[in-house]
Amino acid sequence: MSEENNGVIEPAKDSNPPAETVARKAYEEVSGDMHKYKSKNKQLDMELSETKAKLKTIEENQLKEQAQWEELYKREKDKSGELEGKLHNEKNLFMRSVKLGALKSELGDVKDVYLKHADVDEIIVNDDGTLGSESVKSVANSFRQSFPEVIPSQSNTNITSPIPGNFNQSIEKPLSEMTYEQKVAQLKKLSGE
Repeated sequence: MSEENNGVIEPAKDSNPPAETVARKAYEEVSGDMHKYKSKNKQLDMELSETKAKLKTIEENQLKEQAQWEELYKREKDKSGELEGKLHNEKNLFMRSVKLGALKSELGDVKDVYLKHADVDEIIVNDDGTLGSESVKSVANSFRQSFPEVIPSQSNTNITSPIPGNFNQSIEKPLSEMTYEQKVAQLKKLSGE
């Protein structure tokens, strides 16, 4: 086969022409370096795999945190929408009560039970927040026409008001100046006897 000559490997003598010869020491160094680089490459591949796994874990955690932030944002947005709706409802209730108050003052002493039939949505609110007086009058007139029976009468009849009819005119003298007989006669006259 081959003989060793000063650390040089000589190829076996064949019929083929001789190839270049390499010193054994150089071959062993190159072979050792190759194994060293292969093991280093394996170690770097492992570290790369570990780093990729860590990066993936970090990305997943960030996505989870983002999902939590998105959930928190969604909750806050829902809460804000709910509060906005409540504020809108309270504003509508307030404006309705203001409109009803204006309508009630225009109509007089109408019971609140009857005012639910009034079309208060027709009352116009100006840009400065005041009510349009013409629209209040229009709604009041419309209500008067639709429900005249609930509108209080203009004449105030109470115990201290003057007696209707000709009762006062039929008395010739004040009662304090009449005698008992005159009072009885006057009573019979008024009662139609």
